Amino acid sequence: MNSRLRIGELLLARQLLSEDDLTAALSQQKVTGARLGKQLIHMRLVEETVLFTLLADQLNIPFVELRDLNLEREALRAIPETLCKRFQVCGLYFEGRELVVGTGDPGDIIGIDEVVRVTGFPVKPVMLVEQQLQSAISIAYSHDGEINQLADEIAADTDTPSVALAQFETGDDASERPVGRLLQKLFDEAIQAGASDIHIEPDKEGLRI
Repeated sequence: MNSRLRIGELLLARQLLSEDDLTAALSQQKVTGARLGKQLIHMRLVEETVLFTLLADQLNIPFVELRDLNLEREALRAIPETLCKRFQVCGLYFEGRELVVGTGDPGDIIGIDEVVRVTGFPVKPVMLVEQQLQSAISIAYSHDGEINQLADEIAADTDTPSVALAQFETGDDASERPVGRLLQKLFDEAIQAGASDIHIEPDKEGLRI
């Protein structure tokens, strides 16, 4: 979070932080080297959502909840993984040709400029709290390889185009079979993303989740 935003002064002006608490946070910040916003959150002097809502208001950008968004795969993969993790950003969806990018630090001009340079898209930043930002990055990059591997194992288990569900046994070892592990992985991802439901759509070319 950019110090130019004068977070402490904003919080004091809104009576969301006392002078004593700000002094304590600034003192601790010298030890940890953390940015003031993260230091305040770590010390539980300000709630993360309160701080981000205030910053979003000051910067005139949206503060969003991940569960309210319709994430688009193309947008999630628009920014290289290394760039997402370096600048803590993640593509979320497109508005026309504009890439909507989740960030915990919209004041990081260098990071936003780098996203524009690498992707070639104009960027609209929106604010996400850190945990939700990490979830978005995880959705974009963490599990595809494992899911593809499990899908290959299921294909190897079945040598015919049509398979009866009864073929997949329900016993103590069911969770160790590829289909059981795939389902568990999907549930884990859904929980991590805060999803309300899972849609599985089969078509001629494959299975869309």
